[in-house]
Amino acid sequence: MTTIYKDAKGLFGLALREHVTARNLGWSTAQKNWTITAIWWEEDQLRPIYEHAIPIRPQIVPPLPAGIDYSRPANKARADAARPAQRIRAANARIAAAAAAQPPAPPLALPAPSLTVTEPHTLDHITPESPVVRIQSPDPDLHPRLYPNYWPLEPWDSEPEDPDGGSLIEAKRTGVDANEEEQAYMKSQPLQLNEDESRWKGVEFIAAGAVGCAGLWVKTDETDTIIDRMVVKECRPTHASWYFRGHWRERRPREIKIHELVESIRPPGISRSHRNLIQCRGSRLMMRQARYRLYLEHCNGRNLWRAMEGRWFEGPKFRPNRKRRPFDTPALDADKVLPESFIWYIFGSLVDACLTLQLGGIPDDEGGDIAEDGPAEAGERTLQPGWKPITHLDITQSNVFTDWDGEESGNGNWPRIILSDFGNAFYNLRPDNAEDSENPLDYSFGATTRYPPEHLPGNLRRYTSKTDVWSIGAILWNLITNEYHHDGPRRGGPNNKVAKPICRPGSNSTNILTGENFPNKEHYSEALKILVRECLNFEPDERPDFPELRTRIDEHIAENDDIREQIEDPPPLEWFDRDNWGAFTTGELFPNESRKSRE
Repeated sequence: MTTIYKDAKGLFGLALREHVTARNLGWSTAQKNWTITAIWWEEDQLRPIYEHAIPIRPQIVPPLPAGIDYSRPANKARADAARPAQRIRAANARIAAAAAAQPPAPPLALPAPSLTVTEPHTLDHITPESPVVRIQSPDPDLHPRLYPNYWPLEPWDSEPEDPDGGSLIEAKRTGVDANEEEQAYMKSQPLQLNEDESRWKGVEFIAAGAVGCAGLWVKTDETDTIIDRMVVKECRPTHASWYFRGHWRERRPREIKIHELVESIRPPGISRSHRNLIQCRGSRLMMRQARYRLYLEHCNGRNLWRAMEGRWFEGPKFRPNRKRRPFDTPALDADKVLPESFIWYIFGSLVDACLTLQLGGIPDDEGGDIAEDGPAEAGERTLQPGWKPITHLDITQSNVFTDWDGEESGNGNWPRIILSDFGNAFYNLRPDNAEDSENPLDYSFGATTRYPPEHLPGNLRRYTSKTDVWSIGAILWNLITNEYHHDGPRRGGPNNKVAKPICRPGSNSTNILTGENFPNKEHYSEALKILVRECLNFEPDERPDFPELRTRIDEHIAENDDIREQIEDPPPLEWFDRDNWGAFTTGELFPNESRKSRE
């Protein structure tokens, strides 16, 4: 739900607070309030922009004007000095001092009330006898729009009604029960542009987060047989993101543009370069409502987090300033340990996905075309001409899905591993080594220690492919130890000692997957653990890159017959409950109970 502001200063405060949050500046509430007050009264050219936006419904939050320093918080003294009464008193004191030192100046000619003030307005020349001149908002006829120049050019596409208004996402964000909102969302149409959607039915609500939600829709024919299915993801970015330059690429939201780039080089049929990346069927951008929808392939398996649900050992959260009870990690029975060959399989799948994002494609095992730009020799892993390397930036268990269906499914008893959710993915606007590079500030989202060290508050190191390497290493750490900690992987040490998070200064690869804390690690080879340690190195430059990882994975599989044979002819994974995730399969009748529940 959109907050309606009655005064322009409040609207400016919203923009500045979201700017501070998006850039993870770490200001206190008092610092935010002082900075809002100081800038609001110091920068006279800023106020008309927000005064003009107040009567607009739905309310537009203009972007922060350029040319003003928003990087440093103001203190109380600066805020007090900026207030109008204090500025007038200071101006009067200067005028009185000047009058005592020299003859009075001739009267100041006041501008006509209709004069447009284009230069920053100051109070230095206002005398006590001068009438107050109000700076009026720009003429609406001369300034009909406050759209950033990186938005799509008008005319925009027609838009459907928006009865929800984001209430579902707002309820999820605030922890309010949203069952009614979920049902209303699934009863709506997918809203594809210029498409007949009379045969599409929403059947399953999947998830909702801070800025988006997703559900499964299926399409049936006249006999009620399912002939198609897709996931519809609704995204409602914050006001700060919608107006933020870094959120856009080539006049498209960054997430949409990343999907379009990936699909532009996806070869037809089965392809090693794209089999591990979620497929996007299309999108719809609704500019007036500040939202968009993505239409994605449906993965009928769980994500890795759900697949391991009930098997993870969730350790206590690490709190450095609070006394903690030590814990013992429970050991799994040997027959319940995740096969090492399957971990190598997941490892290789995620590396292949990131190689495609970084290089614009990878060769098949036998070589061949990997992109429209031309062929590549077998084993060659180099940047394709014209491709802009993409960093995913949010590789977690929840964003890695499994799929058992279709000609591109996994190796028999094992699912296809699919990397999804490009909401934080980006490619650089300027080279990494440029002094004016927008990386990392434009892409920081203030994550915790379960994310790579580059996300830590105050970090100024740029996000690169090595950031995604750390994230993959964290997933492998979870699978090897059979543990999940909400503050990230832990360092090893003596048993009965609380292990500290890896993502802390001073951590290095020598104390990862060592010690007695995590007994399940003993079921896996030292070669696998060494590679995971290197991926989780605190220093990005000391982590391997993706071409090196792919080479070392291939070498290990080739040198170990048991691993290679299980990947080629995989054994069943008993704990993957496939039956509960095969509903709504194409070619089957639409379930009657689903029809009744919808009615």
